Amino acid sequence: MNKTEQLFVRACKSGGGLKRVKSVYRRFYLNDQNVDFFIAGVLSRIADKYLDLKSSDFIDGLNPANAWKCGIEKDDSYHTGVVKFLISEIRCTEKDKFPGIVPPAVFRKPPYVAASA
Repeated sequence: MNKTEQLFVRACKSGGGLKRVKSVYRRFYLNDQNVDFFIAGVLSRIADKYLDLKSSDFIDGLNPANAWKCGIEKDDSYHTGVVKFLISEIRCTEKDKFPGIVPPAVFRKPPYVAASA
């Protein structure tokens, strides 16, 4: 897993998934008007590589009756819906499915110990 893919996976697993994913995209790619189209491509390549998604999962996830599960709203475009679905799937996937992912520096450092006075 390369570093860019790791950043996208971490952004998906963070609290503000869509906002963080767009931020990562802008850092490494063009700042275009239609970023959801390109983000959907990046996340779908990650999903193809590391997740066990079937076409029936996509159909079920993008179904308007089930869209609320992924945070897809009625006004969202198709590509925005795909991005939100993929973020939801990556977020709910165990980290063991992503080989070589490095934990963030916050978790690698030993905890801060205050000196006693």
